Amino acid sequence: MNNFETANLILSNILIKEIPFSIALKEAFDKSDISRESRSMITGLVGCELRHHLLFRALLKERFAYNKEEEEKYIPIYLLLTNEIYYHRFDFNQIVLNAAKLSEKPAKELTAYIEELKGKEKLIPANTVEGSLEYLSLRFNTPLWLVKMWDKQYGRTTTFKTLKSNSKTSKVTCGVNTRKASIEKLLESGAFIKSKVDNCLIYQGKEVLRSTDYSKHHRVYLEKMPYIDIINKLEGNPFAKVAIFSGYSNNILLDYIFLKEPQTKIDVIVPEYRDYLTLKNDVNQFKLNNVALYDAKANVIESCISEPVDIFFLLPRNTNFENFNRMPDYFLQCKNQKLDALINEQRYSLEEVYNSLNVGGQLLYLVPTLNKKETSLLIKDFLLLHRDMSLVEERHYMPFDEGESMMYYVKMIKTNHKYD
Repeated sequence: MNNFETANLILSNILIKEIPFSIALKEAFDKSDISRESRSMITGLVGCELRHHLLFRALLKERFAYNKEEEEKYIPIYLLLTNEIYYHRFDFNQIVLNAAKLSEKPAKELTAYIEELKGKEKLIPANTVEGSLEYLSLRFNTPLWLVKMWDKQYGRTTTFKTLKSNSKTSKVTCGVNTRKASIEKLLESGAFIKSKVDNCLIYQGKEVLRSTDYSKHHRVYLEKMPYIDIINKLEGNPFAKVAIFSGYSNNILLDYIFLKEPQTKIDVIVPEYRDYLTLKNDVNQFKLNNVALYDAKANVIESCISEPVDIFFLLPRNTNFENFNRMPDYFLQCKNQKLDALINEQRYSLEEVYNSLNVGGQLLYLVPTLNKKETSLLIKDFLLLHRDMSLVEERHYMPFDEGESMMYYVKMIKTNHKYD
């Protein structure tokens, strides 16, 4: 199997079998003797196609008698378009022959089609009105249902700025393990510069951060600015009883430990066993002796907490639209059919945390998404149900701001007053 055929197999598994990008790559590479250079080319080609897939699908619908049932035959043409329009790393003559063979389309026809597209001033089909929601969906490779939702909830300007931000490469930001490194020394190395958020650095080295000694020796860890900004503003109390429910990947535990230096045990609950193992590894690597881990779902949070807590970080599972920037296939994974189930899970996780809070305790709710049903509207309903909860702070970080994040953050305090 040559490189193009391997790329075709991987993309087929992603689009038809709905296997996640990272897993599809691993499955293909683990079963073959592909060189590192070839793996890089294949990964780049497939990733580039996924970043432009909605546009390519629209182009094929415009040109061919597109039938979703025959998607398998269009996959090699997707890859051909990717290489000739954006990627340019595979030999043209060879890739056309491979695409013709797998798609059962004549090489001459495919060559003519490529030349026709290259001659166009704009690739988006002419029957799509420029500036329309359909146009934005194709331009920024975002499902139309989501573009419509953002436009309805936040308006056209915020929608456009969000889509544009999602298509750009984000800064690499990190937190500092203050037990092993100092911010001053890291800045002196030349690999880091300050950000606008205290205790958060921007990595500017040429090597991937995870491959550097800074990361391998656990001096720094990847982190988004908003998380550190939120912990910075939290009043320090080393003896506070703290709990965290973490339904998505984040490093809020490390932020809290290194910035607030707690002296008491921290209970951390994760609903997915894979995340539990990852967190367990972090606890061991960073030597976090005061952390107790639990593998439990959101509906049993209260049963994991032995006594009421003073600070509860609630980071429930959510649509996590930040992943559009990070994962090339996220537009396939985020489906509006999943919304109701996620929102219901967020509702009962709030109830579980409420029951675990001391009077005077703080509930910090964080979700990296842009959807009012998971953010402001959900919290409004929660506060109406629990009149003893007082809203202290609410903020929605936006991806086009300095922090490059969709983080919605709310801080609430449990009082001893219940109003009618």
